[in-house]
Amino acid sequence: MADTHTDLHLDVWQFVRLMVQMEETLERAGFSPRSGKGGGGALKALYDLWEDLWVDLDAQLVDLGRRDPDAFADLMMDQEVVLENPPAGARGLVADELSKVVDALKRQLAHTEDPAQVEDLSFERDELVETIRQLRPHKGGGKNAGGTSGAKGPKPPRPFKKSAAKKPSGRRQPK
Repeated sequence: MADTHTDLHLDVWQFVRLMVQMEETLERAGFSPRSGKGGGGALKALYDLWEDLWVDLDAQLVDLGRRDPDAFADLMMDQEVVLENPPAGARGLVADELSKVVDALKRQLAHTEDPAQVEDLSFERDELVETIRQLRPHKGGGKNAGGTSGAKGPKPPRPFKKSAAKKPSGRRQPK
C-alpha cells in the first residue's frame, strides 16, 4: 500500500511518541511547534494538522495521570487515535519520525539492566518496528527500524489489550 489516503490508526502511546518526536525534530530544525514560530516544511505542516488533537490528548493524559491511573493506562494502551485522510507523504514522514524513536529506544536498551525496563522498552521497540513496516510495506519488514526479521502475517495480540465489539465514532477509538 503505497501512500494511500486512508485513515491512519495508531495506538495512543504511539501517537504520543510520534508527536513528541516531531516536536523534537522541529525544534532541532529551528521551528517552535507549539508557538507557531519558525518556517514551514512538510513535517511542520503535518504537526500543525494534528496539533489540536495532540494538545487535547496530552491535557487529558496529564489529568488522568494525576487522578485516575487505571483510566490513564486504558487510554494509553487500549485505545487508538484515528488520523483521518492523512495527506500525501504523511505515512513516510510518520515512519521516519517513528524510526528516530526506535533508535532512541535501542540506545536506552543498550544502557539498562533493569528487567522491567528492558521488557517495556523492547515491547515499544517491537511494536513501533511493526508499525513502521506497515507504513512502508514496500521497503521490507524491519529494514527501516533495523531489528526485525520481517516476518509476514498478522501481528500477535498483546495479552493485556482488550477488543471492542464495535468501535465508537470519533477520533480516539477503543481497540
